[in-house]
Amino acid sequence: VGGTMLIELMVALSLAGIAIAAAVSALMIAREAATAIREMALLQQQASFALRSIGRHIRSAGSLELEASPVDPASFRFALPLQTVPDTVRIHGTDGGANASDSLTLVHTAPPLLPGFQRDCLGQKALPAARTHALFQVDAKGNLGCESASGQTQALIAGVVSFKLRFRVSQGGQVRSMLAGDVEAAQLWPSVNAVEVCLELHGEQRVTTSEHSYTGCSARSASDEGRMTLVTRKLFLLNASSEG
Repeated sequence: VGGTMLIELMVALSLAGIAIAAAVSALMIAREAATAIREMALLQQQASFALRSIGRHIRSAGSLELEASPVDPASFRFALPLQTVPDTVRIHGTDGGANASDSLTLVHTAPPLLPGFQRDCLGQKALPAARTHALFQVDAKGNLGCESASGQTQALIAGVVSFKLRFRVSQGGQVRSMLAGDVEAAQLWPSVNAVEVCLELHGEQRVTTSEHSYTGCSARSASDEGRMTLVTRKLFLLNASSEG
């Protein structure tokens, strides 16, 4: 009888151990799932905020400017931003190479007839007819920031693995997608009418012990290092453009 009770006790303990192990495993899975959902939601929020900010400045750089007519001061006309003088080119970029992020510079003149309408990338109001300057680039810590004309820099989002750009150039009735280096070599910045922005983001926390590969902004395979990864692309059209 004593031996039977001991066997029953061991069986009960074994079953209890299995149940506890299953419960702990389910808890770990649920915890990883919750962390993954939180990390992905954060990445999507960051990407949305950064793209919205960049897009606003891209559209402003290509917008028409309202100015008084030289013939009749009481009437107004729309004019394209200056594009012939290097200091007034509305858009410019640089290639970071295969393993580094690109940078994007956007310039726009605040409407003289709409005071306070234009803001720089720090959220500060631009004086009428003043040039607003926005330089978007990624620092060594993976922060995508924007530098204004005053030289002040403000970080927009963190966790940026790659920030890549391609420029749509319209010339001679043809549209080409080009890298910044190619646009610079051909001096085609005045003919840029759209910018494709690619953001590659990693989550802060490791959500799984296993690693998976994905295709990043540079069209190369990379490891997610067990963290949530988001690669998003968006095309922004300049509000107004003319062929160079």
